[in-house]
Amino acid sequence: MQERIDSGYYIKKSCKDILAILFLFKIFEFFFSFFRKKKPEQRNENKPKRPHIKPKIKPKTYEKPKKVKPQEEPQQNQKLKSISHIFLEFFKPIGMLLLMILFVYLSFSSLNFLKKKYLINKNKLNHFYF
Repeated sequence: MQERIDSGYYIKKSCKDILAILFLFKIFEFFFSFFRKKKPEQRNENKPKRPHIKPKIKPKTYEKPKKVKPQEEPQQNQKLKSISHIFLEFFKPIGMLLLMILFVYLSFSSLNFLKKKYLINKNKLNHFYF
């Protein structure tokens, strides 16, 4: 029992449990993000609500159809935006995972540093479970 307390057994075990839970949460979040419904644009709530009024019917007038010029550049921009969006959606979870690994590495290295610095005399700090 004394060896486990001195070696930081409980801290390592709890950190592994927390990391496993975080990792599972990120996996579920990634998979459920595909099934999430996109919210429609919300109505502007600041506008005053008018009572129901029937719209006035205007006589129809003939309108000449407008000529539409073919535009190739916006379509290419839309394709580029969609590719960049896919790129970001794909690498976002990988970046989060790398950040988690970096955080774990830094926390364990700081724990080892604290153990080396402050636990020279183990009899004084046994009740801290380091």
